[in-house]
Amino acid sequence: MEEAWWLASRGWYSVTMPMEGVDKASFVLTDEQGGNVYGAAVGGALMLDNRNAVVSVVGGEVHAASSGSPLLLVSDLDGTMVGDDEAGKEFAQLWQRRHAPAGGVLAYSTGRSLAQYESLAEERGEALLRPDALITAVGTRVYAPDGFGGAFAEDEDWSQQLRVSWYEKAAQEALEEVMAARSEEEVRALGEGDQSEFKRSLLARADVSQAVADELVAAVKARGYKAKAVVSGDGDFVYVDLLPEGAGKAASLEYVRDCFAIDPSRVVACGDSGNDTEMLAAAASAVAVGNSQPALMEWAAAAKAASDALAGENAEDGESTQQRLIISDAHMAAGIIEALGTLRLA
Repeated sequence: MEEAWWLASRGWYSVTMPMEGVDKASFVLTDEQGGNVYGAAVGGALMLDNRNAVVSVVGGEVHAASSGSPLLLVSDLDGTMVGDDEAGKEFAQLWQRRHAPAGGVLAYSTGRSLAQYESLAEERGEALLRPDALITAVGTRVYAPDGFGGAFAEDEDWSQQLRVSWYEKAAQEALEEVMAARSEEEVRALGEGDQSEFKRSLLARADVSQAVADELVAAVKARGYKAKAVVSGDGDFVYVDLLPEGAGKAASLEYVRDCFAIDPSRVVACGDSGNDTEMLAAAASAVAVGNSQPALMEWAAAAKAASDALAGENAEDGESTQQRLIISDAHMAAGIIEALGTLRLA
């Protein structure tokens, strides 16, 4: 029992103890100097059955971490994870207590650029937990920290995968062509800060936004390349983003899941706007927070009705079913916490 191997992984320590022939073991968690003892389950000791167990120390208290295989939670930022600082801090504590020690992976999928995310993270502080993976620019860039606490480094494999069927000049020409054919009352240009190698964006009046999206895709196709256009936003003018066909929030989610070898059944996606629908549809469990924009609420209501109808049919056939789409009552990060509770993951 005295043998132990310690491994630092994303700031957490794990210890493996030989348990052959041992039914139960007790141990004590202390700080490096042995001055503080954490966890007083039995006289200051924690009891461990002859099985895998993970505990975490948060705020001087010991908690049992999530059981089962690791969870991948992918969340949009603005209006979903961000917007309520107190709820954001509560989510951070929940994640650090329950999921990070058990190998859980937290990822953010946002329309922001890396620089815009870093500015937001500095502004929000403890209310925005640092992720294990960052997906930016509407699913066109993937980043991971360079070591624990290190700067975010771009995933070149993902970027190279997109370059195979994408030509930035053709996308820019398509954008200019469509804008020239439309009046200023229908489309508006966006600055360079909203453009990137794999994303060309403009604002379109809501009632013509889908037509503009279709025109952009057709203009790229006429130049011999494939693309997709994503419409998002809530107002008189909305965003239209032109992306490589293989990009987007769903494709990038699947890429991150594969990189971390997460079981597909252990993926939870959370969002609040129309450009989150493909990401939510691709996840085993999807969460529309209570403050979601009308476009996402309409999609979620229809998808949930279809899912409930299918669940009823399966129940009649004697098959077990599990709710996979949750429309939370609570807003923003509080809505994520509510959904995790419904999924028995809180």
